[in-house]
Amino acid sequence: MRTPLLSSRSSAVFSFHYVTLALLLLLIGWSSVLAKADNGTYYVAQQASGSASGSGCADALAVSFFNTSGNWGTGTGKIGPGATVNLCGTITTQMTAQGGGTSGNPITIQWQSGALLSLCSTAGAFVVNGQSYLVLDLGANVPAVTCPDNGSSLSTQINAVGIGGGGGGMRYTEIRNGQIGPIYVHSGSDTNVTSAGILTDGATGIYFHNLTLDWMEKGIHVQLGSGYGDTSGNVISHNLCDGTSGVGTTGGCIVYVDGDNAAHTDTGALIHDNSCVLGIGWQGSGAHITCFDFFQQSGTGALDKILGLEIYNNFFTSSNVRETSAYLELTDGVVGCNVNSTFSAAIFNNLFVQTGTWVGGDGFIFEHGCYHTDLIANNTMLNSANTPSVCMSLNGPLDGLPGYNTFTVKNNICQNIGQPISNAINDSGSELTANYNIYYNSSGPIGWDWNGTTYSTFAEWKSASGQDANSSIANPGLNGSYLITSTASLAHQFGPDLTSMGITALDTGAPETFGPTGSCGSGCLQRGSTGTWDAGAYPYSGSTGPTPTPEPPTGLTALVK
Repeated sequence: MRTPLLSSRSSAVFSFHYVTLALLLLLIGWSSVLAKADNGTYYVAQQASGSASGSGCADALAVSFFNTSGNWGTGTGKIGPGATVNLCGTITTQMTAQGGGTSGNPITIQWQSGALLSLCSTAGAFVVNGQSYLVLDLGANVPAVTCPDNGSSLSTQINAVGIGGGGGGMRYTEIRNGQIGPIYVHSGSDTNVTSAGILTDGATGIYFHNLTLDWMEKGIHVQLGSGYGDTSGNVISHNLCDGTSGVGTTGGCIVYVDGDNAAHTDTGALIHDNSCVLGIGWQGSGAHITCFDFFQQSGTGALDKILGLEIYNNFFTSSNVRETSAYLELTDGVVGCNVNSTFSAAIFNNLFVQTGTWVGGDGFIFEHGCYHTDLIANNTMLNSANTPSVCMSLNGPLDGLPGYNTFTVKNNICQNIGQPISNAINDSGSELTANYNIYYNSSGPIGWDWNGTTYSTFAEWKSASGQDANSSIANPGLNGSYLITSTASLAHQFGPDLTSMGITALDTGAPETFGPTGSCGSGCLQRGSTGTWDAGAYPYSGSTGPTPTPEPPTGLTALVK
């Protein structure tokens, strides 16, 4: 007997249930997509691909989705606090953040493996656009951001920027983990190149770390102020500027300056564990070349303050330093002084190694300005080529009038450096407290000068100036790795315990390696809380340690001490 067909009523019921089931399955599918959207994970590429659902690189959204303000905010399908935007492939369109995260819930921009922002823009390949609480993770990509075919002898000569702050600068922005550059490949004497890896016209709460900055005029350029008012809490650490490839040159690896000439205060910036290989100037003879440049507008009408700056655990080196240059500069830009314009910094645990000819030069550490209250302690500064140079140049303002500075210089080692302390811009209003330093093999015609008086011998300097009563010009006893390897070394237990300074990082010695992959290794040794300290950046370890390469190769991300 043949099975009867479904009745029309049964067919209708079946159709109803079939449609219901289909709708249910559809809703389940949409709920999955909505859950994905609510979870805030997106994938973006230059062009949409696959289903363009944003659920993976194979189904990426177009970069235009990212650049559309309507796609940012709170709610389903929007880029909001806690979201992650993954970048896929090569993107050649400028990316501009249209919103920000919140404290504890930043928006993360994550470069996937091989992802690259490849474009030239004066504002930046990526523009933070004044947004807050963004994390840019470059995914360890080499490079992650570049301006292609841009340079002296290339197809374009654009004053390009890798990552820019935009009109509102950067607030609570973290940029990490990868290479920025090449931005501008220099091979001539370009006089108008102002390229930068990171450029922001205001910054507070920034954290730039584990970056390699390659081929650009300035590596990280932070212009304070610019409508921000007071700023604080900026950290720049574990980065590499390799001058053999073209950065760390004119303007420097890290340039931290006043950006608007208005009154404001920056507090508590930490610059540490970076590696800078100083290159030659981009702009011919007389080019101003620095690793780190901290520049504060002063003058009779300005009220700038940079307070509580700490510069420590950094490595500075070069085989060729050209004119009017220094590894580390802390300066004011105009003449005159205002009692309300002040600068305070602690410079410690830094290793400076000059391996070639020094041509001119303002000093391994160079300061000029007004109302500086600075500590220079436990640094190791060496000139292996034994050519004329200056260890510490500590000066008043450019007009030669009193600057009312207070410099404390203790527990440092200056080796093979022609002039230990210079005050070439005479400053009768400043105070110097120098003691427990080791000045070994000073070879220049001028040993020490202060307030217009030159002291050609160490004995004369100590007697007439009253400085360095417990200092020495004998061999500190360092090995080829700049370590104290024997308790018989002069540098061992040479100077005072400085824990009373209240600087936590000073209580520990320098690390074994520096830069993006830097680590303590056998370094970071604790200094005693009582008694005497070893001079220089490295406390006695009882180990001979490895010998570093005199000239770091191109692309080096860490240097063994």
